[in-house]
Amino acid sequence: MRNTDKYAGIIEIEVSSATELSDNQLDSLRTALEAKTGKEVKLKVKQDQSLRGGIAVRIEDTVIDGTIKHKLEQLSESLMSTKAAE
Repeated sequence: MRNTDKYAGIIEIEVSSATELSDNQLDSLRTALEAKTGKEVKLKVKQDQSLRGGIAVRIEDTVIDGTIKHKLEQLSESLMSTKAAE
């Protein structure tokens, strides 16, 4: 991100999704993120089919992971810890 963007209150947010997002989806996401951050948002969008579905959003050092891949990993970890506790 450029320093001029930072001083202007503009934040770049990375979005990863398994499929291409429509213009309406991107607009809705941008609006929600602007409300959440209180800043103007520039979206940097990339596709990653390994995510299988959903989206992951990186805001500076924070990641909000709503992908199916992440949910499957959490389920696997939960099942493994349950099995190990038996």
